[in-house]
Amino acid sequence: MSTPPDRQRIRQRTQDFLKTGSQFRLGELVTESANTTTYNLSELSQTDLPRALEVFKNVEFDALETLKEKEDVASELIESFEKCLNRGRRIFLCGCGATGRLALVLESVWRQAPREGFENSVIAFTAGGDYALVRSLGVFEDRPDLGAKHLLDLGFQNGDMLVAITEGGETPFVLGALDQATRTSDAMSWLLFCNPEGLLKKLVERSRLAIENPRVRSEGFEIEPMALTGSTRLQASSVLMAFVGICLRDLATRLKYQWLISELIDRVGQVVTPELQSLIEIESETHLRDEYTLHRSRSAAMAVLTDTTERAPTFCLVPFEAAQEGSAGDTPKAPSPVSRTYLEIPRTKTPKEAWRHLLRRDPRPFEKPPTIQAPEIGLNEIYQFDFSDGVASRRDLMGAKTTTEIDVEFLNETDATEKPTLLFRATSNFNGKALRHDVVSETSRDPLIRQCQMKFALNMQSTLAMGRIGRFHGNLMTFVRPTNGKLIDRALRTLRALAQEEARKNPDSKISKLVMTTDEEPFLDAIFEALDSVAPDEAVTLRALDLLRR
Repeated sequence: MSTPPDRQRIRQRTQDFLKTGSQFRLGELVTESANTTTYNLSELSQTDLPRALEVFKNVEFDALETLKEKEDVASELIESFEKCLNRGRRIFLCGCGATGRLALVLESVWRQAPREGFENSVIAFTAGGDYALVRSLGVFEDRPDLGAKHLLDLGFQNGDMLVAITEGGETPFVLGALDQATRTSDAMSWLLFCNPEGLLKKLVERSRLAIENPRVRSEGFEIEPMALTGSTRLQASSVLMAFVGICLRDLATRLKYQWLISELIDRVGQVVTPELQSLIEIESETHLRDEYTLHRSRSAAMAVLTDTTERAPTFCLVPFEAAQEGSAGDTPKAPSPVSRTYLEIPRTKTPKEAWRHLLRRDPRPFEKPPTIQAPEIGLNEIYQFDFSDGVASRRDLMGAKTTTEIDVEFLNETDATEKPTLLFRATSNFNGKALRHDVVSETSRDPLIRQCQMKFALNMQSTLAMGRIGRFHGNLMTFVRPTNGKLIDRALRTLRALAQEEARKNPDSKISKLVMTTDEEPFLDAIFEALDSVAPDEAVTLRALDLLRR
């Protein structure tokens, strides 16, 4: 028997959001707006996959083209990097959610191919520390004080510089770290985002204060809306990752910005999109059959982990399960439910070895204050996510038998006699019938270009696979899990859009009367009631829509 909803608690959460929600009313920002060219992306992914691939690719290319206009800005940032290293200080990269994970990817790339003698000079962090590579932690993202604390905990000092990376330009955690950096160091801090600066200053007070801070050099990348409305893990984070990463590669190699941008766009174009169709179909079929996938990667593990982690909050999939306390490295029984996919890093024997291979350093946990109501996220909890050899057999013991394996690797990275390539290899066994499909694309010898190319391919593949199983509607994120203020506002706008669509079809319905008013309380009540009652992989906005019908 289901538990009756706690009406008093629901009403209190609604009132609390109405009091503070003005901080998160972001619907007018470009990064939260709907892209008119992808309005039917979910339908295309199900009925015309080649066309869906082309539409997605065009949105990505339009975003990357904006980088060509940023050569002067890149020169400034590279000069700031040079000054910082010449003073013997460190470069800090801060992000949150998708941009936090891209910051960690950039640190990993730097450690793979740094400027000689400066291996430890780039430090990346995100809300929740390295634990957030595996689990999104919305409870941390709305706290500027935690951004400031994390920066200082990492040893940020006078002379160090911070690059604050936030797709929308308004994330409280990132802006808190930025404010702390300007008060701690005499080096200029940088703030990078993907909205018009004037619009951001007009709509978000905390962003205006950051942009107008004389100790901050801000830069907006004016790209079109995301292929999936509000899903800044897509084009916004691609652009910011490419920009900061290429500036760091220039710093390490002296290769020029425009040359690297040109190669990046060329390589992204070489991801032969028609060949991705079978890969998308295989993974979506695995989901539809209620079966399990294993992603395996050694050379591209960070890119694969980032993409698979971000599917959970974006499409309301069960996140990666952790092993039980004290059982990492053995054959643990994880709590139900388990993730529909997992990552294995071949030829690693323990969780610690796998994590070190992933990050190219030991994990850095964030010591959360005791007043924060959140799961433990320390080093022990990080190591409970075991990516070492034997994932398939361990998950089999949990009842999650793998039927599809997707290997993702960079090949011939160092062999000068062979062209470097990017490989996807999907192997499936449906009802005893074995399937195998390879996608091979030429890639770059530069590690940053490879990572950006891989991110594009994974974004496209995972988004359209989710579209085929109904995990978004049109280009609306109907399955997003609203775990912080920004996502509650996005869920509210999505719910209103769905209600308006239904009201057009049935003008005499109860929902039709609701959408004719400006009253947000019934919609917020429905969202918070749905949050309390949905299953881990069920859509909050769709349950809320059903509640509004009653």
